[in-house]
Amino acid sequence: MTTVQDHQPVWQVTPCPPWCVARHTDSDLIDERECVSAYQTVPTSLHAAVAIPVPGGRRMVLDEIRTGLETPTPSVPADVVLAVGDDTYRRLTPTEARQLATQLTAAADQAEGATA
Repeated sequence: MTTVQDHQPVWQVTPCPPWCVARHTDSDLIDERECVSAYQTVPTSLHAAVAIPVPGGRRMVLDEIRTGLETPTPSVPADVVLAVGDDTYRRLTPTEARQLATQLTAAADQAEGATA
């Protein structure tokens, strides 16, 4: 993935990481200077669909889990972001994210083995 950054703003000491999709400008406020990645999503089919507003009405969509990367500045290591629906948002260190991935994989393996 390539960054969408066209130039390095005057306030930015370290260039954005290649995964950053933020469009930084010279006039960014301090809380607008974070680097963020695009989110990857997993629809959660065991949960009820939710209605989201769209032009002309509402559309039903499955709830989802989103993952991505965020860092307050390019000079700070990124956190892995885990968001569930609109209610739950967690920042994980890379080590914590790997531990969670290992535990989820083991649980999925056990669940599939239980039905085989």
